[in-house]
Amino acid sequence: MLHIRVGRGHLNFMNTASFSLPAVCKWLAALVVAEWFHIPGAMRALVFFMLADYVTGVGAAIVRHELSSDVAWRGLIRKTMVLALLLLIRLAENAAGLSLNIEQAGAIGYLITEVISIVENLARAGVPVPASAVAALLAAKQLNKAATAEQIDQLSGKQ
Repeated sequence: MLHIRVGRGHLNFMNTASFSLPAVCKWLAALVVAEWFHIPGAMRALVFFMLADYVTGVGAAIVRHELSSDVAWRGLIRKTMVLALLLLIRLAENAAGLSLNIEQAGAIGYLITEVISIVENLARAGVPVPASAVAALLAAKQLNKAATAEQIDQLSGKQ
């Protein structure tokens, strides 16, 4: 706690700050909740669907007796890298003084990938998936193919 002592007409801030883990967690949670409403809708949806994909992936792995912390960590790292990429795009766009919302388009593209992954996880866990949903997701998957490293190199002029 930060103690304030009044003496000789001025405030004396004693350097006796002490923090407890629960208090720090409460402040961090408050910060996250406050900032959550400043995040654009597509990004909030992406975070929600990433969480759902992770949960359904772990559930499918448990059902199939294939649970692996290594696979789970790799999945979390990939998801973190996607969010970092979208954040960097947003920061670059802001630094350039643009408001094209490129990260929103990227978030929607990644959102499609997350929905497809959720359905795949459900199917792996033995949950029946309607054929019409599978057909629609297969079509979306064809439209939303990720660029390969070679394609990115071609765009940047590397051969």
